[in-house]
Formats: sequence, C-alpha cells, structure tokens
Amino acid sequence: MCINRTCVSTDLLEYYCRDEKCNGQGICNSNGNCHCDFGWAPPYCTEKGSGGSLDSGPPPSPSVTSSNTFLIGIIVGSVILLLLITIAVCSIACRFRRSGQKSQTSKKTSDSSASVGKGSQK
Repeated sequence: MCINRTCVSTDLLEYYCRDEKCNGQGICNSNGNCHCDFGWAPPYCTEKGSGGSLDSGPPPSPSVTSSNTFLIGIIVGSVILLLLITIAVCSIACRFRRSGQKSQTSKKTSDSSASVGKGSQK
C-alpha cells in the first residue's frame, strides 16, 4: 500500500486482516475488515450476498454503474441535440418559404403595374 506517495508494508497498519481472510472474494479495508466483491457477503466473503463490508454496507447494484449512467447521458444528449437541429431546420425552412412568397407577391405586383402602364400607352 502507499502512504504519502511511498510504498510501505501493510504491517504498518497494525491490524490483522490478510487477503486470505476474505477468501479471494474481496480485499481488506482500512478498518481491518473484508470488503467483499459483488456476489459475496461480509464478513468473510464466504457466502453469497450483495458485496460490501460491515463498515460501508453493500455496494450499489451493478445495474446502476457509472458506465450505464454515461451511456444514458449520451443517449439523452443525442436526442436533445437532434431535436434542436430539427427545430432549427424547420425554422429556417419556414423563413425561406415566407421570404419566397413575399418576393413572388411583389414580383406579381410589379408585373401587373408594368402591364397596366403598357396598356395605357397604346
């Protein structure tokens, strides 16, 4: 283990917990107790259980891990981004149609004015 960035023997902790105590299904924590892997129960990690230790309790369910949370965040973020892009494209398309209709209307008005003027010159 390391203390102040120096590797030292675990004998300095002066507690009686060795990895053998945890039967290969966990590790000794700083309180001298086994912290069992998921699927094994404290205090000695010999029976089936949810993991954890006598000191800290059981660990969170493996179905709620940081990798799952990250994946959910990516999916939600992508959906929101796609929605914003769709709204922006629709907004631009609506503005383009409106400006196209205005120019056609003004063009028709100028065409009809010109034809009226030509008719009066005859």
